[in-house]
Amino acid sequence: MRYPDLGVVVVAGGSSARYGKNKLLEMLGDAPVLIHPLRNYAPVAGELVLVASAAYQAEYEKMLAQYLPGVPVTVTTGGDCRAESVRNGLAVLSRSIAYAAVADAARPLASCRQLEKLYEFAIRHHCGVISGRKIVDTVKRIDAAGRIIENVPREGLFCAETPQLFAVAELKKALASAIDASVTDDAEAMRRAGFDVAVLADEAANPKLTLPGDMDALKELL
Repeated sequence: MRYPDLGVVVVAGGSSARYGKNKLLEMLGDAPVLIHPLRNYAPVAGELVLVASAAYQAEYEKMLAQYLPGVPVTVTTGGDCRAESVRNGLAVLSRSIAYAAVADAARPLASCRQLEKLYEFAIRHHCGVISGRKIVDTVKRIDAAGRIIENVPREGLFCAETPQLFAVAELKKALASAIDASVTDDAEAMRRAGFDVAVLADEAANPKLTLPGDMDALKELL
């Protein structure tokens, strides 16, 4: 189901430093990594925005024309940090867009159904909501030398993922002051601005492509 007042901002402005080359150009199945989340979100999104680094913007636009013909995607340039990139993406959404989901371009297995669930949760509970994954492994805290100090209770702990969905007006307000390097995602910016944010567990695998070895796992899951 398409939600006319929902915009999806896919952020693709990273440097891929740990991967060694632009990971978003890597082929995964029938399309580059970059194409997958956009294609997955297209059936739900009222509008799609791709935030790209200036160096790759023209190349990404060619890829969109080749792999997503007929799917309208607005491409805009990213900023010096994630918060600035997201702000740039929000700026090109139409005024009719009331909710924005921010998503990593490096999560090619992103679920359209999970985005629907996030949107419905936000409407029902009147708060921001992010996709997350419950931590099931034993968590250890270590010192500077790598020695174990203690076990960290995992009850109530989740790994934050994307998409992260918020009211556009609230997210713009939160990001306006998100200049601290410790603000690593939009949910933290919202929390610091005083807005409620919930976590909705994702039942489907949605790993992020970070290291070269991650590609083999993504191919298996795809």
